[in-house]
Amino acid sequence: MTSFRIRRALFVALPIIALVAVLLWRPWEKDTRVDAFFTKVTGGGAYTCALTDGGEVYCWGASEYLGTGYEGSSATTPQAVDLPVTIVDLDSSWDHTCALGAEGSVYCWGDNHFNQVSPSENRRHRVPVKIGLHGPANAVYVGPGTSCAALEDGLRCWGTNGYKTLGDDRGRTLKEPTRVLEGSRYRDVKLGGDYFCFIDSDGAVHCRGARNYGWLGDGISDQSVTDPGTWVDVERTDG
Repeated sequence: MTSFRIRRALFVALPIIALVAVLLWRPWEKDTRVDAFFTKVTGGGAYTCALTDGGEVYCWGASEYLGTGYEGSSATTPQAVDLPVTIVDLDSSWDHTCALGAEGSVYCWGDNHFNQVSPSENRRHRVPVKIGLHGPANAVYVGPGTSCAALEDGLRCWGTNGYKTLGDDRGRTLKEPTRVLEGSRYRDVKLGGDYFCFIDSDGAVHCRGARNYGWLGDGISDQSVTDPGTWVDVERTDG
């Protein structure tokens, strides 16, 4: 009789124990945390990318901009970007990202409507593409439809050239890295798609391109600056 009671108790208790174990374990909830120290985060219109102190890049969001080759509509957790080099910096814009390798190489991925990812071909890239440069880069800058890399001989850019923001008369799109600034006369760069600004070595700001909404900072909102050799000097005003 006692044995029967024990078996009946186990029959009732075991399913309950199993259910509690499953609820505590939660096997359907995969741990997607990245065990790393992140040093930089960038993002675009529908995605985010982050750089670790070990030189790895993780992205999540809309799949076509992640650089992972992910074919689903979106990735809701960080996905590792397969890059052949250690990454030391990256920058993102609305729909594409560029990463700087420790040895000076540059890789880009995402939308390529203006050849901002791959100068040689006009198609979206779901995985990184190595950019052919004239030497090692030491910084990357990304803006809407535009990418730039800082080299020893100056800043070279490719992608949209609307309003001749990249200082070239050859067309609306530059399909090869083209020198925009010589040497190291710049400390920082901002690519706005239809405008271009940089801080020179003396700390002054210069811009050119479209003046919509006062983008060039000179108090004028029309008459775009499209002369490749002309820059607007931005003067500080108080009040």
